[in-house]
Amino acid sequence: MVKSMTGFGRGSYEENGRSFTVEIRTVNHRYADISIKLPRQLSYLEDEVRKYVLQYISRGKVDIFITQDKFREEDISVSIDDAVTSAYIKALYELRDRYKLEDDITVSVISKLPDILNISKAEEDKEDVWNTLKNAIHISLDELIAMRETEG
Repeated sequence: MVKSMTGFGRGSYEENGRSFTVEIRTVNHRYADISIKLPRQLSYLEDEVRKYVLQYISRGKVDIFITQDKFREEDISVSIDDAVTSAYIKALYELRDRYKLEDDITVSVISKLPDILNISKAEEDKEDVWNTLKNAIHISLDELIAMRETEG
């Protein structure tokens, strides 16, 4: 069966509190030219993604967009930088007093200032992350291949 080189596939997969969405676009090209856009924290998986996709697509210009939609709560930690917060509060009160401003210093005001909150992510089980991502890639590849076959 003749397959079109042009196609699109989108797949989402959630497992163990993690969720990924993968979009794959292909157009005609003589060789396999794969471009992968993924979150920085997943950059270690770029070669795995490329190898996996090459098992299904042998040629064409391929653009792959990966987003992580959901994180496991236990993998994320948020903390307050006390030194920065204290300095901001002191400066805000000084600003209020010096310019006779209304006192509206609230948590929502302070939390919007840079470097108040530190967000860190725990080391994830790389194999677990890869397996979840691979399932999302597979779903998008299935969609892509079906579209390419339909297009002829």
